[in-house]
Amino acid sequence: MRLARRRSSLLRVVTLQRRQHNLLRIVTVVLLCTVIFLLYITLGDYGHERTELFNSLQGQKTDNKTVQGWDRKTTTFAAKLLSSKIIRNQAVAKLKNNLVNPLSGPPSPKASGSNYEGLSDYRIILSRKVLHKHADKTRVKIMQYATYEQAVKDNVSARKTAGRYNLTIEVLSLGLGNKMFKYASTYGIAKWNNRNLVFENPLHELDEYFYPSVNSTRYQPWSSENYLLLNMHYCCQFYPVLKDLPPENIVMEGLLQSWRYFDHVKGDIRKQFTFHDDMQHHAQTFLHNLQMQRTSKSILIGVHIRRGDMGTDPKLLSYGHGVASKEYLRTAMRYFKSRYPNSVFVLVSNDIPWCKEHFGDRSDVAFSENHTEVEDLAILVNCNHTIITVGTYSWWAGWLNGGEVVYYNDWPQKGSTFETVMTKTDYYPPHWIGL
Repeated sequence: MRLARRRSSLLRVVTLQRRQHNLLRIVTVVLLCTVIFLLYITLGDYGHERTELFNSLQGQKTDNKTVQGWDRKTTTFAAKLLSSKIIRNQAVAKLKNNLVNPLSGPPSPKASGSNYEGLSDYRIILSRKVLHKHADKTRVKIMQYATYEQAVKDNVSARKTAGRYNLTIEVLSLGLGNKMFKYASTYGIAKWNNRNLVFENPLHELDEYFYPSVNSTRYQPWSSENYLLLNMHYCCQFYPVLKDLPPENIVMEGLLQSWRYFDHVKGDIRKQFTFHDDMQHHAQTFLHNLQMQRTSKSILIGVHIRRGDMGTDPKLLSYGHGVASKEYLRTAMRYFKSRYPNSVFVLVSNDIPWCKEHFGDRSDVAFSENHTEVEDLAILVNCNHTIITVGTYSWWAGWLNGGEVVYYNDWPQKGSTFETVMTKTDYYPPHWIGL
């Protein structure tokens, strides 16, 4: 009798557990279907917006070039930026207006109908870290905006510093050429806008190599103030709206690789990027000894050959980077030989063995070996003229040199993503020669 009762009780427990499991499965399926349905609605709306954007952009022409590839990339970027559906509908209309001519640059703030609305350009990510005080704690909330008009509403605690607003740029974990661009460009933007430049660079390389008027510092603006954050999404384009920034403290992100940002202060930048005496002396001594081995009348042509990751990293290659070809280097050398028959080419590279393999048999070639990165840059700058290849280090060698500059015209790779987001007239000065 007891055994029968135990079996009956056990059967009831098992039956109850099965019912609970079945109910849990039903609830799970219902929740999953609900999530899928909501995603379908949300993504469906966005997909319609993206398709509408793409269709409106397809076939647009600028500078006799049909914009292809750019459109899909732009709408994909918009999706990442405008993840909030609250602002997406407004942003879609803005993107349609601004992207009719994607390569023409952002609209003028004065022409946009409201002050600083040019900052709503699709290539600039607008956000703000807003400080909220709750009891004894201060919390930081990140806000993103589709238009500057929206960003203004949260500008509740920005304050002036010593009568002028701050313009801050951070240069963590970048190479020397990128840091030089960030400093020079932000310096020029700060001059346009009468701002205090805050240059956050904990490694202090520029202070150690040059004479910048703004020393590197370790600065954390979010700790005490409300700052507007401007992220310039594309590296090698000029953003005219940065000439007229709104009256508040601003932190900038982006590589800002255009000579146009500092052309109005180029004399000042050249002075600040003068090498320290020991580096200058080292470079001049090396080049003097080189000339003495040949003839004092030699014209020295600095040649920077960037290889390494630019030619081997799959991500860099797929994006559109690459290394200069041997044919380009030989063509550039022939160009200078035709102009200066007594040219001597001083090769600086991160792959000297490759250089020796392909140019070691030439009597008019010398190699810079066993020098630091900045010593090599000083050697290139102290030559008479320059042949550059790829990368910002190469760019600065040409710009600081001040002589004739020949650059590799097939970088970025034709048809690559990098090519679609790079404006060569913004990156290369007009008097440089592309081969």
